Amino acid sequence: MIKNYLVSPIPAERNALFIRGSLLITAGSSIAILETFAAIYLGLHTVTYRNAIFIAVFVTVMNSLLILITYIKKKFLVWHEWAIFGTTLIICQIGFSLWVYRLADLRFLALINALTIITIVLYYTNLVQSVLISAGTLLNYILVTWYSIIIAGQTGSIAQEAFYSISIFPSFILVSSAAYFINKKRDALHAVKAELEKLNYDLSLTNEQLKKEQLMSEIEMDIASEIQEVIFPRRTPAVTDWDMAFITRPYGAVSGDFFDFYTKDHNLHGISLFDVSGHGVAPALITILAKPVIYSNFQKCSSLKLGAVLESSNDELHDELEAVNLYITGLMLRMTDSDVEYVNAGHPDLLHYQAESKSVRVITDSLSSFKGHPLGITMACQQFNSLNFKVKRDDFLVFYSDGLTESRNSAGIQYGTSRLIDAIENSNASDAGEMLDHIIGSLNNFAGYIKPGDDITIIVARKK
Repeated sequence: MIKNYLVSPIPAERNALFIRGSLLITAGSSIAILETFAAIYLGLHTVTYRNAIFIAVFVTVMNSLLILITYIKKKFLVWHEWAIFGTTLIICQIGFSLWVYRLADLRFLALINALTIITIVLYYTNLVQSVLISAGTLLNYILVTWYSIIIAGQTGSIAQEAFYSISIFPSFILVSSAAYFINKKRDALHAVKAELEKLNYDLSLTNEQLKKEQLMSEIEMDIASEIQEVIFPRRTPAVTDWDMAFITRPYGAVSGDFFDFYTKDHNLHGISLFDVSGHGVAPALITILAKPVIYSNFQKCSSLKLGAVLESSNDELHDELEAVNLYITGLMLRMTDSDVEYVNAGHPDLLHYQAESKSVRVITDSLSSFKGHPLGITMACQQFNSLNFKVKRDDFLVFYSDGLTESRNSAGIQYGTSRLIDAIENSNASDAGEMLDHIIGSLNNFAGYIKPGDDITIIVARKK
């Protein structure tokens, strides 16, 4: 286990810490030498400038070599770090021994400066290293002091120097303890940093994934929009018996509204407008699926009541709609000269503007009970009933998706059916295009800059 620990790599940031710590040791040593020069200048002891410079150069050169090795090697194992630390400790202790011996009566100054240097390297040493530095320095100081006074005959008192050492020992202990807590906090910060880096990496991956999904969603929207443009009417058909106009405003890139005009021999035979619930790609795809189904059933059920068209279409679409939890509201008209057959599947009511009375009536029965359920919803009664009514020349039929009447202004008030009826009655329109423009103008004046919350489709038909 110890062998595995010694050959394990150390974090790259510890190299930088070691280099900075070594530079600070050099700076601390330089400060101590300057103090020695000052003492020499003031005549406080007999150390020569030559001796002081020798010690300074020795420590600085050896420390610089270790810094250079650390800078060049970059990648270190644990035993490399301990080898460099041990070498640095030996070099510094040799320099410290020479310095203590040469300071003589001022040798206690070396102890003070050693404490300063040990404090400087706190931020890169661990508890064991700090204890080795502190204990080694004190032991070195006591031994050199004993040699200086007892063997070399320098002046001074062993008892006094021992007292100084014991007095400063608690400071060394505090420094070592501080090194422990500083390293513990640093390790905790490194762990937090590593976790944050991992979270940032994961967040970047998630962000890239979201960008890809957004791009795919945009591509899907573009494809659905292009398909809708192909299969939906781009203009009203040219017929002899009706004048028509329409507008569709999708809530997003694609619409959940779809409509169709059924013609034969230049005459209008029918109109339909449907609204799939919800927004986005799913409703848009349902419109692409449902439109040809409803068209086919309109043609096949031409000899049957109009409700049969919706019943047959519902049978074909029910399973698909139920699987995606969507439904379709809508209405359909069948025209035969001045007769109109009308069926409604849970959709806003058809409006009939009568040119003779210049008024709008809502096409429904007396109890509003004829309206059927939306397509795709299972009901006890699956039948759709139809109503029949007549139109005269210059009468208008207006039908729309609920995005129109549910549009709101800045005060949160809905446009509503009553405002729509007022707009129709006050239009004085002579054709379908003018009537449609007047309705759109009325909506824009009411809602202003507020975007509608749903798709809007409006179809206007005038009887010629």
